Amino acid sequence: MNDILKNRILDLTSDELTLVHLKLSQYLEQHQEVEKEEAVKRLVGYIIPKPNFDLEEFQKEIRKRMPEYMIPVKFIQIEEIPKLPNGKVNLDEIKSCTEVDDYTENYLTKPKNSLEEQLVCIWEEVLNFSPISTLDNFFEIGGDSILSIQIIAKSREQGISITPNQLFKHQTIADLSDSILQEITPGDKYTHLVEIKSTGTKPPLYCLHAGGIHLFSYNKLAQHIESQRPIYALQASPIDTGLKFHNSVEEMAIDFLLEIKRNQPKGPYHIMAYCFSTAVGLEIAKMIKEQNETVNFMVVDTIADYYHLFALSMTKIRILRLLKVLRNNPIKTLLSLTKKRIKKHFNPKLIIYKGKQAENKVESLRINYLKIYKKYQWKRYIGHVSLLLSPKLGGLLNTDIINSWNKVTNTSISIYHVEGKHEALFSEPKVKNTSSVLDTCMQQFEKANE
Repeated sequence: MNDILKNRILDLTSDELTLVHLKLSQYLEQHQEVEKEEAVKRLVGYIIPKPNFDLEEFQKEIRKRMPEYMIPVKFIQIEEIPKLPNGKVNLDEIKSCTEVDDYTENYLTKPKNSLEEQLVCIWEEVLNFSPISTLDNFFEIGGDSILSIQIIAKSREQGISITPNQLFKHQTIADLSDSILQEITPGDKYTHLVEIKSTGTKPPLYCLHAGGIHLFSYNKLAQHIESQRPIYALQASPIDTGLKFHNSVEEMAIDFLLEIKRNQPKGPYHIMAYCFSTAVGLEIAKMIKEQNETVNFMVVDTIADYYHLFALSMTKIRILRLLKVLRNNPIKTLLSLTKKRIKKHFNPKLIIYKGKQAENKVESLRINYLKIYKKYQWKRYIGHVSLLLSPKLGGLLNTDIINSWNKVTNTSISIYHVEGKHEALFSEPKVKNTSSVLDTCMQQFEKANE
């Protein structure tokens, strides 16, 4: 960038304003050690406004009189031009003006919703400067066709669907946000995220679907969880539209996290897994950690890698435990085991062949999830796990649960105790205690990460 442009002083007079100085806010390609890819062209105009100054009208006028590359990305109001003894503009003093504060106070239009907040963060990251107003025009503040591709890609990573045509047609964040929201009806805003309780000022609790792929068991939480804690659940697929069958746990985790991030752009995140959802929960927690965000991964009374219990190496242990349970209460144990076996093997077939349409869809989703769960490769998680454990006979299975998660994570595990049987933890009356323990777990995590 030549010195003539860098130090150019442009005097323009209109009925409303005198433009007194243009400068580069970052030096471009001046030094050999600065790569072209790292250089950012950004012009700032310092102005002494006259009464009844209309910035929007002035910007329209200046575009008629100046080439695009010389139009400032923003204008800073100053009361007078600082001068050197020789009468020239004092560049050092003018740079010390509180340009960002003035801009923020006088011209910056802040985001009015979470979608605009996400878009502002994305634009600032791609364009490599801040603050950006929701009324700034993308192509007037340094954006081009190459950077627009990055905007679209990063938006989609966060679950925001933008087309190239949308960005070219709606070039400010405010217009783009309105365009996106207009195309989303309340019913289809989210595919996987389901609102249980949206009110509250604290970071939300995200409950992953249970083993049956349903969310109904979490409804009672809203009656007992702390009033300022929003609650959302994640479903594999809505059943009132075309079903979505994921090909892997990882694929499901990506879809879930995109909608979680759209709903809550910044952490801390509280992810609760129960039954077979531990695998997808672990993947979500991994991805959040990789994004340098804090995540509280809570596992409710569930072992890691459930199918490991049925490996050949575990046969002896299973037999010994069964014998111990039979010795304590043989009739009740045999009846319970028989009932579970019948339910496990015949219920799915009965539902598929004779069940209602909605039940058929839920069962199809459940079968698909169990299939991808079996294929999931359990890998090391570099993060913290909170375990909520219910009382069990002799505490034997709880020992297995703790050991299974110790193998998965490289950090300490926090243990919390809940009341009731595994299948009754989210039903009355035990859900009240479960909610209280979840509240304690989340509060302690937030306090530790303040």
